[in-house]
Amino acid sequence: MILVCDDDIMFKRKIRKMFSQISPDHEVIDTCSCFSLIDLLHDCERHNDFPEVVLIDMMMPVKTGIECIDIVRKRFPSIPCIAMSTSMSERLMRETYAHGFNALLHKTLNNDDLNEQLSAIDKMWLQRPMPSWRAKKYKTETQRVERRGNHRLGKNRTMDIDNKGSN
Repeated sequence: MILVCDDDIMFKRKIRKMFSQISPDHEVIDTCSCFSLIDLLHDCERHNDFPEVVLIDMMMPVKTGIECIDIVRKRFPSIPCIAMSTSMSERLMRETYAHGFNALLHKTLNNDDLNEQLSAIDKMWLQRPMPSWRAKKYKTETQRVERRGNHRLGKNRTMDIDNKGSN
């Protein structure tokens, strides 16, 4: 399983589509905030089935990628986490590694560059297919979110998630 935490719907769709071509046996689940990512990781912990890798956008509303990784690392120190950013400054690179990210993915508009980066992630971290409990649970969650027709977080903290292969 690959978790993608980003508030940019179009980029999440792009990532999901590319991963479905690169690594079709892995499900991509996306969330729109740090809060929904933490909720999802707690679900994984209850089932003792953690994601192979988590991709976290650096610039999100409410909590930044740095604030999010600080929370994730306290509870889930061994899950590989990759920062995603449109900026590739030296300062950002130092900051991401200092806070516990394993790598930094450049959110480029060039599909070939992004495909190359995602292929590298696939080779380094992705190893096992999704268990059946997860497929059933998140299919239900996706239907609930689609019925609701939005992906903002309010008091109910909904998640923006889709099944692998959907557009």
